[in-house]
Amino acid sequence: MGAGNDFRASFRVRRTAFPHHFARRLSCGEIRRSMSWLIVGLICAALGAVAFLVWRKWIAPWRQVEVVITQIGRGERPRTFLMEGSVPAQRIGFQLEKIVNELEQLQKQIAKRESGMQTIFSAMHDALLVVDSNRQVILTNQTF
Repeated sequence: MGAGNDFRASFRVRRTAFPHHFARRLSCGEIRRSMSWLIVGLICAALGAVAFLVWRKWIAPWRQVEVVITQIGRGERPRTFLMEGSVPAQRIGFQLEKIVNELEQLQKQIAKRESGMQTIFSAMHDALLVVDSNRQVILTNQTF
């Protein structure tokens, strides 16, 4: 029985020593230091969230606008004109779509007029030569 009492006595010592080790009182300086780290962490998280929102709303859409304008400049029709982000970027996307539609209509009109002129000039039996102010030939028909 003596060995069992020794085990219980050592267990009691450990059990009483264990809470005392972790339940120590923190000083005001330690509390302030831990709170200051918490505040610094919260400020950094808030700044990161604000930076992300600014990037998403104001910076990212302009890259998309640049891609759309580049495609239009190459004569391609962009897949979409919808811009994510700020209202001004969305308005620009809408206006770009209107401009591209008008440009396509003008190109169709030009092609139609040119086709009509070519039909008329090729049907003429007289020779036709058109020059500009620099005396460069602009147009001739097959008879010429």
